[in-house]
Amino acid sequence: MFWTRKKSKNKEFFDIGLKNFTKNKKYDIIIKEVKDMIKRELYLKKIRDLYDSELIKVIMGIRRCGKSVLLGQIIEELKERGIKENHIVYINFEDYDFIEYTEAKKFNEYIKSKIKDNNKYYLFFDEIQNVQDFERVINSFRATMNVSIFITGSNSKLLSGE
Repeated sequence: MFWTRKKSKNKEFFDIGLKNFTKNKKYDIIIKEVKDMIKRELYLKKIRDLYDSELIKVIMGIRRCGKSVLLGQIIEELKERGIKENHIVYINFEDYDFIEYTEAKKFNEYIKSKIKDNNKYYLFFDEIQNVQDFERVINSFRATMNVSIFITGSNSKLLSGE
């Protein structure tokens, strides 16, 4: 994955160039190569032992500080460990393609439809605060499925919930 800085109507944004990626028809699984990014070893080292933990891994920070890049690097490490791509689900809730899943019930149903067996699944939810009642849905996944959950979001919205 590589980032290109661009400007549009006084707004600066990053164009994400994806190299070797996989998408299903609803774009729920996006596996990115992050070889062109600086590896965030300091943060990866702190979270690496928790990859298979039932604890919900929350990555918080200010906008554009690298939370999504860190998720991509974790996904890359999981692939290197031999985790199958169909056992990694990634959703960026800032992507309009996922707008229908910002309703709690549809989000819950959608993720349940992706779990096909009893093996561990790795769920990555970027900007989870955009999902209504996300705390209850995420906790339900943790309590009822064989999953490892990673979420990102803004500090104020994530801390205001359960």
